Amino acid sequence: MSGATRVMPKKLPVPPKIIAKVIEIAAEPECTTVQLAELIQKDPTLTAQVLRAVNAAHYGLRRSIESVPHATAFMGISAVRNLVLCIGVQQLSHGEASPDFPLDRFWEMSVQRAAASACLARRLGVGQPDDFFTTGLCQDIGILASLAVNPELGADYAAQLDAPADERLNHELQSGSNHAEIGAALLREWRLPAPMTNVIEHHHNPDAADPVVRVHCMIALAAEAIADLLNCRNKAAAMEYVGERLVELELPPALLREIVDEVIDSANEAASMLQLRMGVQPTFEEIAALASDALVTLSMDGPATPEHVGRALLDQQSRAVELEQHNEELQRLAATDALTGLSNRRLLDDALEREFARAERRGTELSVLMIDVDHFKQFNDRNGHRAGDRVLQALAAVLRRATRKMDICARFGGEEFAVVLPCTGEEPARMVAERIRAQVEAEKVHWDGEELSISISVGCITRPGSAGPGAAEEAIQAADRALYEAKNSGRNRVC
Repeated sequence: MSGATRVMPKKLPVPPKIIAKVIEIAAEPECTTVQLAELIQKDPTLTAQVLRAVNAAHYGLRRSIESVPHATAFMGISAVRNLVLCIGVQQLSHGEASPDFPLDRFWEMSVQRAAASACLARRLGVGQPDDFFTTGLCQDIGILASLAVNPELGADYAAQLDAPADERLNHELQSGSNHAEIGAALLREWRLPAPMTNVIEHHHNPDAADPVVRVHCMIALAAEAIADLLNCRNKAAAMEYVGERLVELELPPALLREIVDEVIDSANEAASMLQLRMGVQPTFEEIAALASDALVTLSMDGPATPEHVGRALLDQQSRAVELEQHNEELQRLAATDALTGLSNRRLLDDALEREFARAERRGTELSVLMIDVDHFKQFNDRNGHRAGDRVLQALAAVLRRATRKMDICARFGGEEFAVVLPCTGEEPARMVAERIRAQVEAEKVHWDGEELSISISVGCITRPGSAGPGAAEEAIQAADRALYEAKNSGRNRVC
């Protein structure tokens, strides 16, 4: 605020030497995963943390990884650097330097913000989601840096956690501090790449940022708004603010339900990987109900005259109609994978149960294909995540061309896809699977002047109809086992 003198801590915290060295080396263009592994293995504690992270549910490995070289090769340089940085940030809050400050709550909000940043980056196709995750996690690191120097500020910061981000910032500026500037200065000393520190410094005011990172700052601001929606008291105002931030990013506000669900799932997974405690997260329905109650209370503020009550009820009815229309659109979007336009896992599960029951009534067979892109991680590591997204979109286009209208094509998760073939026996299903495999192999993805070749492995199973519980899940597991066999026997084949 005007009139307040900005105060920067005289001595910013420094990370352990091993962590600082990993961050520094990982930022060098010629760095390799082998070099990172050699450095990490020099510290037993860091070694254990990296192995624990790569084997967490976040990556969904079928078999555990037991060595650091294997872990770094699997995760990639960017993800390893981000993980080690997260570990260093967490160590700022070790000990009892600020007993009045709720660290669990702080980290919960930080992980929510990080998950929201990565989610928005993926939807917009901007940068690498891993980098956005780390930027989101570190956005408020300046608060921890301030508390490390002045622990007596803990109670004051704690009192502001339920307020929206702009109110928290205004309160902070009035005291002459600015966690965004402090956090950016700290992370520059830690050798974090300049684009990330610039986003951290300007995430409250994207217009002041360099044009190169302005959209990144807008994503960071929107991510903070999503975290506020999950935590602050005034849900109605928070929901309106989030909607405004999404519009600025040219994302339809109707996506908010889907985004919130994705953020909550991702935040819980990330917290498990980072060994952070998360409380029970609110559902979008609970948030919307609280926002609606707040709007009704606001409309009823003042003398309860018949005219006032009638106007409030009319307003509520109008909102109910808008909400019903909004929910219909959300239901359509909730059944669709945003990247590929195919059905998502939720719709696949429902469709598979329905088709099994229909096949039993008709006395027909049903086939399921599980499909995985071979060496998909190499596309992300060599060409970037946007190239990987383009590969997934190309595969989705092949699936649409190679299947019937009655078939169900879905993105199962990550680079895995599923196809449900109603009224299809074993041999016809194998023919469809081979047709898909061949068409994918012939597909060429042009990216940044390079022609990317794709291949897939396919697991194919056929089952009789069944209305019994567990038939759909058993079919998915059987097709997944067949897919695993295709992978193990050389890839680019059907098993």
